[in-house]
This record gives sequence, C-alpha cells and structure tokens, in this order.
Amino acid sequence: MSTPTLSLAGGMTLKLAAEHASSVLTNYQLAVHLFELYLTKEYDGKRIKVTKAAPDNSDLNRIKEALIRNGIIQEQDEIGAGVYRYNAHSNFGSEQIICGVDPFAYISHLSAMGHYGFTDRIPKIIFASTWDQSNWGRAAHELMEKRMGDHLELYRQTGLPNLRRINLKSIHKQQVSLYTSGGIGSFVHVRDQGFRVSSIGRTFLDMLRRPDLCNGINHVLDVFEEHAERHLKLIIDEISNHGSKIERVRAGYILEEICGLRHEGINAWIECAQRGGSRKLDPEGDYAPEFSERWCISLNVIR
Repeated sequence: MSTPTLSLAGGMTLKLAAEHASSVLTNYQLAVHLFELYLTKEYDGKRIKVTKAAPDNSDLNRIKEALIRNGIIQEQDEIGAGVYRYNAHSNFGSEQIICGVDPFAYISHLSAMGHYGFTDRIPKIIFASTWDQSNWGRAAHELMEKRMGDHLELYRQTGLPNLRRINLKSIHKQQVSLYTSGGIGSFVHVRDQGFRVSSIGRTFLDMLRRPDLCNGINHVLDVFEEHAERHLKLIIDEISNHGSKIERVRAGYILEEICGLRHEGINAWIECAQRGGSRKLDPEGDYAPEFSERWCISLNVIR
C-alpha cells in the first residue's frame, strides 16, 4: 500500500493549522515552517514531494503565492512588508499584531493598565515593551538556535530570512509606542486573545518607572489609591525583586502615605531612603522643597 502524499501547499496549510497560534505570519515564520517540511519531507504521516535538501527564497515566494491564492494568508501593506494575516485566527487587533511580529514584545504601560481595568482612559497610542536593539539581536539568535538546533547553519546557507525586528509605527491608524530596554519585564500570555501583557506587579512598577507613559503621575497615584490594596503582594514582590532603590522609595511613600497601607515588605524598603539626595516622587517633574522625612523624597506632585 503506497504512502499518502500531500502537496507542499497542503502540508504547509496543515502545519500552520496545528502549530501556529498567532493571527500574524512573518516572512521568517513562513520560511521556518517551509524549511522544516523540507527537512522531514512529510507531515501527519503523509509524504511531501520535495527534491531538494532545503528550500530557497524562490521556493518561499512560490509557497506564499499559493497560500495567498488559497485564502490561507493575505498581505497587510498597512502594517509593513513581510507581514501577513493568518486567516485561520479571527483576533487581529493591534495587540495581536505587535506580539505576532515581535516574539519578545508584550503590551505594557497605559495599555496594560487598560487591560487590567486599572484605567478608563482610552489611549490614542498603544504601548508595548521589548528588548533594546543589541539585546534583541542576541535574543533572536538564541531563539533561532533553539528552534533549528543543528540545522541552523543549513538554514543560514539557504539565504532564507533571519528573524529580524520589524518596526511598527502604527497599526489600524493607531500609533505604536515601543519602550525598549536591556531588561524584559515579567509578562503573562492572554491565550484566548493571542497576545502578551505585562504582569500586574510589573504594570505597577512601570507606572513608577515611566509615569509619562501611563497618563502622568497624578493618574498613577489615583490608580495606586484605587487598586494597590487588592494587588499588594504582587506589587511588593515585583518591586522588591526588580525595582531600583529609588523605585522602592517611591513605592513605599505612595503605598504608606497615599494609600494608607502597611506591610513588612514596605518596611524593608526604608533602608533605601537616602538623606541629602535629590530624589523626586515624580521622576519627570522639577524638584520641590516639600519632602517626606521618612522616605527622604521630594514631593514634587501637585494634586
């Protein structure tokens, strides 16, 4: 009895349906799926007729044309070259697109605050975070190495696209603000919606670190007053583990003096208070003479 066969386009369609969870496909992601089919020459127990050890860019272009023709993917010129909509998944919002094209990105700052219901402000900008340029390249190499293992060198020899950063300036006419740093924060997968978002604790730390990306320091203080008590353990754990000394001082003052909360974790931060410095509650504001004796911080916020 002969082994069942599949066309290459048929094999790609089945492979994407089983393995690709995002509503977005990039040239790199398509190339990797195609490369793996060439290596195995079969999918789901069915043989795929390929005569070469590995595909090249002409093979990639042909399979893209076939997938577009069959309605599996469609081009998205408004997002950028090399990005396609994967029609098997219905969620195709800005959050899904950002996390689909950048494997390290997650929704953050004011957009994360909105996701958790911490704010009713509807931002005209969608905020996200990812690695800075040098760390992004390192992380991309590690991800390619993890995916392809011993076959990475063969993949590179084919000339197929590498994992590269795609700069998204706007999506669906909504501006994208991408915060980059040398340290990725903790995030969670919103699997039923197909994107990643900063964890609750990290979202509160980001409010202290960059209030300007969270609708300003006064809005941040309002959010702490309304929501910090409910999430106090998560906030303390995140700031204790990943916050700087000044961020612990800011958090300590806000949680104790503004929110009226008490916790041994907050008490532990008092050692970070430093007399004689020029630390400010609002990192973006000017220094003010009014200050907290306990936390040694300028209260440069008018409420």
